Amino acid sequence: MARVIAVVSGKGGVGKTTVTANLGIVLGATGYKVTLIDADVGLNNLDIALGLEDRVVYDIFDVIAGRVLPEEALIKSEEYPGIGLLPSVKGSDGIKAAAFQAITEIYAKDADYVLIDAPAGVEAGFHRAVSAAKEVIIVTTPNLSAVKDADRTLETLSVYDAEVCGLVVNRVIPERVQRGEAVSGERIAELMRLKLLGELPESDEISINSLFSAHSQSGQAYFRLAEAVVSGKEAYRVGERKRGFSLFGRRRR
Repeated sequence: MARVIAVVSGKGGVGKTTVTANLGIVLGATGYKVTLIDADVGLNNLDIALGLEDRVVYDIFDVIAGRVLPEEALIKSEEYPGIGLLPSVKGSDGIKAAAFQAITEIYAKDADYVLIDAPAGVEAGFHRAVSAAKEVIIVTTPNLSAVKDADRTLETLSVYDAEVCGLVVNRVIPERVQRGEAVSGERIAELMRLKLLGELPESDEISINSLFSAHSQSGQAYFRLAEAVVSGKEAYRVGERKRGFSLFGRRRR
């Protein structure tokens, strides 16, 4: 049975969907079978983040309505083996939490990881996504308002069964942290009393192709994030010098 992880954020614009997509790609590249579910039915941009928008035929609403089998709606990436996407569609916000959970459980039977891209905020879509998850990752940025919203999200999560497995701080600029102009991810995690899974750099190079460049700080950050999610090893902090770049403990199927 898969680890079912909802990726959430207190507000929009922090890069949650990009984090979900890239984490899924990296986990797939290291040998895990990953299903990504777009639960952000208001924006439904996960297909775009994965470069699969032109291949969407069916969506989660078709599966729940019984028009297609779960496997038929899953878009497999030819470029990145190991990952599959269940897209959403605008206007399907009426999906009940119980139905969403049932669909998630079906996909979890045939995957190592199920990553749910939850809507920003704590409205009905958030409830639907988190209710189906066993674990939660919170994504924020060093921006004060984003951190406050993330902290409120953490408070909301206290009533759910899902375990908050850690925090991802996105769009970190190490020079600003060093000058005291921004708070470090480590300090944010300390204030929120969460494990820091990783920091991700503010960068124009964050694209799917850059993930696999040996010289990409963004790529290294995502591989270290995936390593932290899988094994619980120490978080990657932007600006740290790490030994060589590799596909950590590549898992063979």
